[in-house]
Amino acid sequence: MVAGTGAMPDEVFHGRGPANRRRRFEPRARYPAKGACAAPWTKARAKIGARLDLVATPFRGARHLAQIEIRRAD
Repeated sequence: MVAGTGAMPDEVFHGRGPANRRRRFEPRARYPAKGACAAPWTKARAKIGARLDLVATPFRGARHLAQIEIRRAD
């Protein structure tokens, strides 16, 4: 990623691609995965309509901060 291309500072610093081009979770079962409103189109990580768990854990021992993670429910 090159600075000045509309990239987020974190993407530039870590050399990551844009978040909107990474594979994603899609919990909405009838969402048009290839619809114009989903541009730029990328594949979903799991089946469309997958159930997800939101996991919050204390961030490095700080009780007032949490690290948030989304996982596919199995």
